[in-house]
Amino acid sequence: QKSFKKNLQGNWLLEEDFESGNFPPADWSVTFGATEWEQAYVSGYGIGNYSTLYSCWQCNYSDNEIYSKDFNSLTQFGDKLVFDYAYAPYDDGNTYYDDLEIYYYDASDQNYYSLIYYYGWELQTANGTDQYFQPQSNEWGTVIIDIPENASSIYFKVWENCGNNFYIDNIKVGNVISGYDASVEFLWGKGKIPLSYGVPDKIPVLIKNLTIDPISNLMVYLDISGANNLSDSIEIPYIGPLDTFQVDFLGFTPVLNGFSDITVSIPDDDNNGNNVKTFITQANSNTIRYVDSNCCNSSVGWVGQNAFLNKYYMSGTGQIRTVNIKLPDWNTNQIVYGIVLNSSGTIVGKSPHYKIKDSDQNTYKSFQITDPKPIIVTNDHYYVGIAQTEFAGDGFAFGSQQMQYEIPARPDANYYSGLAPVGTNVGAYEFPREYGQNYAIEAVMGNQAATDAGVSDLGLTYDQYFNSLTFTPTGKVFNAGTGSVSFSVRRTISPGGYTSTKTVTGLAAGANAFVNYDPWTFTSGTVYTVRDSILISDGNNSNNAMTSTITPRIAKEMGIIWQQQKDRDSLVRAVLSDGRYANNFDTVGMNYTGSYRPWKVLIVNFKEEGSYSAWVRDSLKSFIDNSTAGNKKSMIVFSDNTALPNDPETGFMAPADTIFYRQYLKARTISDDWIGSIPSSESRFRGIGFFSGITQDSVSDPYTPELIRPVNGSSAAFKPQSVTGNGSDSCIAVSFAGANYNTFFMTNQFSSLRATGGSPLSLGPVLVYTKIIDWIQSVNTNAKVLDLTALFEGLYDNNQNTMIGDTVRVYLRSSVSPYAKIDSAKGFLSSAGFDSFIFNNASNGVNYYLHLKHRNGLETW
Repeated sequence: QKSFKKNLQGNWLLEEDFESGNFPPADWSVTFGATEWEQAYVSGYGIGNYSTLYSCWQCNYSDNEIYSKDFNSLTQFGDKLVFDYAYAPYDDGNTYYDDLEIYYYDASDQNYYSLIYYYGWELQTANGTDQYFQPQSNEWGTVIIDIPENASSIYFKVWENCGNNFYIDNIKVGNVISGYDASVEFLWGKGKIPLSYGVPDKIPVLIKNLTIDPISNLMVYLDISGANNLSDSIEIPYIGPLDTFQVDFLGFTPVLNGFSDITVSIPDDDNNGNNVKTFITQANSNTIRYVDSNCCNSSVGWVGQNAFLNKYYMSGTGQIRTVNIKLPDWNTNQIVYGIVLNSSGTIVGKSPHYKIKDSDQNTYKSFQITDPKPIIVTNDHYYVGIAQTEFAGDGFAFGSQQMQYEIPARPDANYYSGLAPVGTNVGAYEFPREYGQNYAIEAVMGNQAATDAGVSDLGLTYDQYFNSLTFTPTGKVFNAGTGSVSFSVRRTISPGGYTSTKTVTGLAAGANAFVNYDPWTFTSGTVYTVRDSILISDGNNSNNAMTSTITPRIAKEMGIIWQQQKDRDSLVRAVLSDGRYANNFDTVGMNYTGSYRPWKVLIVNFKEEGSYSAWVRDSLKSFIDNSTAGNKKSMIVFSDNTALPNDPETGFMAPADTIFYRQYLKARTISDDWIGSIPSSESRFRGIGFFSGITQDSVSDPYTPELIRPVNGSSAAFKPQSVTGNGSDSCIAVSFAGANYNTFFMTNQFSSLRATGGSPLSLGPVLVYTKIIDWIQSVNTNAKVLDLTALFEGLYDNNQNTMIGDTVRVYLRSSVSPYAKIDSAKGFLSSAGFDSFIFNNASNGVNYYLHLKHRNGLETW
């Protein structure tokens, strides 16, 4: 959207450059005072000192207007409105655009009418940012708009979406005196071009007419000089006023390795400063890349799980061996992998999973395509890129790769896709070019070798949890050659000196084989280096070995699966406060690549506005499917965005997602945002049945947690406080106690739980967690749970309605003389005087006396 024509000549009815230093300028006005329209201390293209800005950054949603003074005379046919502008959206992982609308006053019927409405992305001149936007001199654009006859004034109105700042400067209305000015807007060469595999090369160029008159028969010249040389020209027959035209130079085939300058130019005109652009390309033996060596000025990532891709063309036949990605900052310990799609959008190859290191930041990281094997492409398009898996960390997303931000982006180059196993058609979709995303992705190619055995995958790597100190490692190998091959493959693990060698016999061309090595015994928590090596020399030795690390551990009884640090920390505090699993739990990020089966109790926390991916869904399903009556497992899930998208009546997810939601979480969605739709509950909820000990805790979750009901055998667990009755309608949590497994699902993040009614706020998560653990132990053992509130007179502060917490023992006694002790339990009464006590010997339908005993108080029955 950026035009660099700043010095238009004309007969102006209105001119305002805000350089008087007074705001609003003389005879201008702002509705409701200078609420958001204010003076800015930057000027269009850096020429001058002032402009005006509307501060969407403040998020006041005032949508107020700035009115011009009256024009010197009424507009005539052909008059234009011209102004400079600068805008960047707010971007914190999600992008928030504000819009701009311009109105004119028709003096003939004395009414205001809308002249034009701009969506924010149409006026974006700089990268989205989560900082206060103030434009640099090269972050401005200019628009020229037809304005109707008989207009006598205008006003600007911003439709705010809590985005970022709009700047307006150099406003002019009148008759533009035409000139002749075209520009070379963009030259899209390739930063790297191979001598084969991707030639002859197409070089797209975007030419713009910056005047209000058409341009005919414009010559565009190409000159390549340096290691390789080429000259060419193309004539553009017609470019409309303020329009653009893309030309494609065809046939560049480099013959020598080295750097060359690609220069595109147009003939002299009224402004020769924009008539030439140059791009540096590097010819090489086997690598293709769009962006140049100066890339990059931004980074990009997904909130969910998807792939960023570049689209390339293979001339002749080549083998895609490696994908190189330039990684940004702030993504250490996230999991990514390289990926290849064919021209129809089917995933045909990938690299092993990779955990990003500190040393990878701001470098090109190589991902060898080995699973199932390097990919052969013949005279066809293909897509290569980076797959971004589940996020786990402080925040809610990460940037998986760097890019060159430039609007518009290169045509037919930057794509995205979903993630799925190899062989799945996920489709490849071009990002809108107005997003300005140009990815830093390289494809490295080679010729297929007659003999090419390689390591495909190491199996289990990075953090892994087991129930035994000994397991059997499994690897995967491939044959990417043209004939069958036999070879030996060796696994080594250090420290410890483990070595296991196996023989693969007669592996067919294009085939894979799994290799089961000898059993390995590890020391829990030790970081080991794992290496598989093919013990032959063949036509491509670069894939004959693969190395990674594994940190094996013996799983505790409880596993906490988390995406956001705040949920992890909140759960850890609850576990430690409750005490029953204080020394018997593991915390594992959502990007964990192993099995969930080693744990017995699994607590899963999805990030804000997040839900399960296919990867996590299938792992959770496997956890439940492998639960038995003799080894009964429990799965507890907290998520504020699982119910709405995954229910078949309210969402559009895959059948596997809805089946897991209905059949495993055993919930059915009623509506979104129970906090907003049931205001009488004041965000508070109460327990039902076994969970009735919680009466007025609350949820502080801004992401509209859903209202659900139990299905397929589950029961109500928590309901909004003001919802009457204890039936299955209008719940916020449901529970299921089955013969083989237990599940619990609550429609908010764990960290958003709050305690009310005189209890410290931090107790909210503790109370809910404690009640869930009570429930699990009860349904697994038929134990009975007593929810008790008791206040010690000497420890209770009546003014503060709080008590110094202390330990108490509770006895169950027979109601018949001599009142024998049936059972006892010990607990710690909170500052609200509350705790739950579990009794294993209590029976239904029997009356008991409660006997409380405290070390410094009277025994109470």
